[in-house]
Amino acid sequence: MPASAAAAKPTFRRSRLWVALFIAAGLGAAVAAFTNLTTQGRALELKVSDSFRSLASLPDDPAPVTVIAIDDAAIQAFGHWPWPWTSLADVIDLLNEMGARLVVLDIEFPEEDTPRAVDDIGPDGKAAERVVHTVPRFVESVRKAGNVVIPFSLYIEDLPATEPSAAATDETGEGAPAE
Repeated sequence: MPASAAAAKPTFRRSRLWVALFIAAGLGAAVAAFTNLTTQGRALELKVSDSFRSLASLPDDPAPVTVIAIDDAAIQAFGHWPWPWTSLADVIDLLNEMGARLVVLDIEFPEEDTPRAVDDIGPDGKAAERVVHTVPRFVESVRKAGNVVIPFSLYIEDLPATEPSAAATDETGEGAPAE
């Protein structure tokens, strides 16, 4: 085989590969547009998705889910809400020790917890009061467990005033009168 024919063969293969990739990308874009932009496409996508999900078997023994509710009985037993974050840290530690695979706290923390004064015994053996900062303890428990999900909310307040746009000013640079 001549050298020029051997050199042309990989180029021919490479060009066929580019054509195949271009056709595949075009078909993928067409399918994506069809499934996202038409009701028939969306219905087809859902049917295909349902078919694939029905083929996948669920485990015979699904993992148990335990809900620990903060209800009236819990508030009577442990005191008024909100509880100190150290108490929540103790719950996370206990669940982690018991082998929980995932801990989901459906609790919002809109404000920082305040330090707590607790009774303690000082180094001299006398009763003393000690201040406990609860946030570092809570953060350490969450980090140590490594399987805690905490929700968050994003509140945007007091947006800065914006400068009037050029379209809203007249030739003198003053704002156009409101209609």
